[in-house]
Order: sequence, then structure tokens, then C-alpha cells
Amino acid sequence: MEQESNEILIDSYRSGAIDKIAKDNTTIFTNFEDFVNEAIGTYIMFWTDPAQAQMNFNSLLPHMKPEQLKFMKKMMDKADTTGKEYENFTKGMNEAKSKLQPQSYFALTNPGQQRYHLDDIRFRAIEEIIQTENVSKKLKNVKAFVDYAITLFMTWWTEPEEAIPLQYAIWPYMPTKVKEEWKNNSKFEKTFIQFDTDAKEWNEKQGIVLPKLEDSTNLENIDNEIQEKTQSQEFSVPNEIQTMKTVTTEGAKNLYKICKNIKETRELIKNFPVPEHRTGDALPYDDFPLIWEFYSRIMPIKLLVTVLADMMVKKGTPLVSYSDFREEGYYAALGLSDSLSDYEKKYGIKRNEKKLFC
Repeated sequence: MEQESNEILIDSYRSGAIDKIAKDNTTIFTNFEDFVNEAIGTYIMFWTDPAQAQMNFNSLLPHMKPEQLKFMKKMMDKADTTGKEYENFTKGMNEAKSKLQPQSYFALTNPGQQRYHLDDIRFRAIEEIIQTENVSKKLKNVKAFVDYAITLFMTWWTEPEEAIPLQYAIWPYMPTKVKEEWKNNSKFEKTFIQFDTDAKEWNEKQGIVLPKLEDSTNLENIDNEIQEKTQSQEFSVPNEIQTMKTVTTEGAKNLYKICKNIKETRELIKNFPVPEHRTGDALPYDDFPLIWEFYSRIMPIKLLVTVLADMMVKKGTPLVSYSDFREEGYYAALGLSDSLSDYEKKYGIKRNEKKLFC
């Protein structure tokens, strides 16, 4: 697998916007690189060390524009109508602001797209974040993480209200442990609970269902249980000597989850109403046969229908995201493919030998 580059390309539009943001703020950023460094560093801490991230954010408060502070107060007062959380969170801000000194600004010598070099320490830190739980479903690689960090930071310094949906969108992929640390931060306990509620509502509108915060402590135990059971799966045939095969792929995990819940899914899916007429959300049918008369591989279709039913039951809705369905289907198919391949190898079944699966 090719190693991802440490060189991150920042397009002309964003580099120009960053240059302007940094120039307009006369007390903190001295150049383009200052802004990018702060964006990436703050975002890494947001994903790994909430306490440090909060301290870092506090240090930025004196440099923020009135509209940023006004919006932040609006959000925090929604959660705490007494205004105490905002007051405690911003304590000392005005005094620190009075001591700020203007900084000299050094504009880009060559405007246009910029190549930003990410040092190895932050590069590895981001790689570790991406490998945690399901972060990679949203942020596929280091570049995606850096892009998101820069976009979020730019938005916060120009259009604060537009930065919140960006936070909501990333929330389902935030590691459980980190969410718990944010939840237990006494500085903005009520604000966090309100944010978590709003994030859940926002994501549900997008077709993404978040686990309840109070249930989050059980997620690690559930994952561990699944991991233990998928580490060693038995594949056996009656009257044959049992053999063991270790299965550790993501595909095996997904297949295991689906198979484990299949009886319950079969029962619950019966409660979903079947419309008499096709809805406007349905894909149009062109009258071409769904299955070619010489194509008899029904098993992949049965697998995908099972995946779809499992997703519908989990989300409690007959409508699911196509991209999510495609990903879930892929991993389930991968797990099944590995299982069948192991079965064929164990019992000497040739690839062209036909078998009937019901």
C-alpha cells in the first residue's frame, strides 16, 4: 500500500481566504502557516484530548470577533438559561484581551494554491485517530482530516453559525471514550448535553441515527464481545473433523452482527408497512428483467436484502442512506466471501463446482 504524502495541497480559494482571515486578525496570526497550524493542532486535540482542547480554545477567546462570542453565548445560554456556564467559560477573557498587542502580518509571497508540509508527529497522530473505532468511515485519510480541520476553522472565524453543522456531521464518528471525556467536562456540562441532543436531531434528519449518550458506556463492551466472538469462528460440516479458522476482518464482524440479529430482524421487519404504490423516493423501473434468465446467482441478492432489512430495523425507518447501504453490503459480502473461500479450501471444493444455497 502506497504511503500517503506529508505534503497537503491547499487550493487557491482556501489559501486566499485563510490569508485574509489571518491578516484581519491582528493579534494572533502572523501568516498563512500560523492559521493552518492552529487549525490542525486544535482539531487533533479535539479528537484526542478534550481537556487540552478546551484550554487551547480558551486561549483563543480574547482574539475572537464579537460575532463569534455572541454566537457562542447564544448556544451556551440555550443550554443554561442562567448564563452561568458562558460566564464561567469566558472568565478572565476581557482582562486577557486588554493585554493583547498587535502582531506584524506577513502575506503570502506567492498567492494561489499552497503546499503545506505536515510534520511526522502530527501525521502519525492523525493516522492513529483515523484508525480509532469508525472514524475512517467519515475521514478516510490524513488529507481528509486536515481538509476538514481547515474548513471547520475557516468557517468558525468567518461564519460561526455555519461551523456547527460541520460539528454535527462529524459527531457520529467521534470515539466513544472522547465523547465521554467531553461529557464529563464540568466547564460546559449543560452545553454539551444540549449539543449532543441537537447533533442527534440533526443527524437523524440526515438519516443517521446516533446511539443514546447514556448507552455509550456499553459500546466498548459490545465491541469487545463481538471482537472475541469473531476472533475464532468455527466452520464445520456434519461427520467431518472440526477445524478452526481465525477470522479478524471487518467483513467477518459485519456478517456476524447481521447473522446474530437475523431472527429478531425477521420478526421486526414484518411491522414495516408495505406501500400499495411506489413512492416518489423509489428508483424508477425500466421493465428490464431484474435477473437475467441465464443468471441464477440468487445468493448475493438474498445477502443484500438481509443487509437492507437489518439496517431498516436498526434505524426504525424504511428509508436508509444508499451510501451507507452500499458500504454495509460491501462488508457483509466481504465477510461471506472469506467464509466461503475458507470452506472451499478445507473440503477441496472446486470453484466451478455448483452448490445450492438456500
